[in-house]
Amino acid sequence: MKKLSYSLLFFLFSFSLYSQSWYSEDQRWSYASAIYGWIIGVEQVYITGATNHDGRDCLVFEQFIEGVEFMSTDVQSTSIEVYAYEENDVVYVHFNGSWQAIYDFNMEIGDTLFYTPFECEEPTFYEVLDIGMVEIDGQELRMQTIWLEGTFAPSFIVEKIGYLESEGTEPGTFYGGYVFINEVYGCVFDIFPSRNFHCYKDDLIDYNPDDNNCTFISTSTQELPSFGTLRLSPNPTIDFLYLEIEQWSEVQELRIFSTSGKLMWKTEQRIERIDVQSFPTGIYFLQISDKNGTQNTFKWIKK
Repeated sequence: MKKLSYSLLFFLFSFSLYSQSWYSEDQRWSYASAIYGWIIGVEQVYITGATNHDGRDCLVFEQFIEGVEFMSTDVQSTSIEVYAYEENDVVYVHFNGSWQAIYDFNMEIGDTLFYTPFECEEPTFYEVLDIGMVEIDGQELRMQTIWLEGTFAPSFIVEKIGYLESEGTEPGTFYGGYVFINEVYGCVFDIFPSRNFHCYKDDLIDYNPDDNNCTFISTSTQELPSFGTLRLSPNPTIDFLYLEIEQWSEVQELRIFSTSGKLMWKTEQRIERIDVQSFPTGIYFLQISDKNGTQNTFKWIKK
């Protein structure tokens, strides 16, 4: 590993002055991604260094996504740089050509934070419903319970880890979400990843709610589900959701959940079309269980 320059060391040290710093050099986030077009993939987010961007000293985050296109074994990958910094318990990210606050732990219950999601024109907001602490891997972290515009159930912002969609069955476990809330539920749904939170790691916390790969080795070494690739279309849909699964023989069960965790539909039969006309408008998750007991989740939209 290259030695850090003195200026970078000073910059990272300035980030560690807070008792609970959001971002530092050794933090890692890992997600399973279902992306319209790529379908199956893994995303890792990590910090690569510091720079000055658009007049601000900030950290550089790399979003590395690797996936396999439908009915193909060719691995495709892309890497995107994101700029962020924290100041006085507020986290700022540079997107849509400007710096925007996405998290603010100075907010009180009832306060709202407005921001314009990535590549969107219209602003959205979330409201703080509750403020508290959560213990994750023996560490106490600050947590806001929020209502995000357009969603149907409360979600959470946990420092260091970011936005999380729902709580798990065990205390201090969460599922879904993403490190940067501005890339969640964007204005163009069908090109946005549906990210299933795998794990978070820094020098104190090794958080792995589903016992997934949390070693942050090259994503190309991670195996695809035994059923291969899957395609959902159209997404969004108004009446029927069509499924194309490469290896149907490996599928054990299909289930659909709402954002609140309610089971909406399930089957163990091979089916190529799901009638969703009776589903209320909103965001849903298709969960596929294979014969090895592995579960993979894909987000889709009912218009």
